[in-house]
Amino acid sequence: MVYFQALDASAASGATDYDDGLSSTTENPKTLLSILVIGTVLGSVGSMIQIWYEQEKIAELPIFLFDNLFASGQSEPYSKNRINEIEVGFKIPVGAKVKLAIKAVGGTQTVVGAYRYEITA
Repeated sequence: MVYFQALDASAASGATDYDDGLSSTTENPKTLLSILVIGTVLGSVGSMIQIWYEQEKIAELPIFLFDNLFASGQSEPYSKNRINEIEVGFKIPVGAKVKLAIKAVGGTQTVVGAYRYEITA
């Protein structure tokens, strides 16, 4: 069975904000299949979406690879592709946590989405 856990992160310019993350426990060991992400504001050059496993950054992707709900001054979505999925396929060790982060440059950046995972034996 596939499960989803909501996420959100919002960072002011020059800062990085981390979601609470997805943890693996003895009762519910998890495999992170992918992360679904969409921006809620137009991205800024240099801003990044990051994935962290504990203290190790395992991915860093430019915000411009992801859709945003609205472009500045428009009433239509910036793109018609409303779901962005980062394939991960990572078995999270018991007691460990994986987090999504947004690193903002040139303005506040906000993303929402979900961790897509399975409970594994």
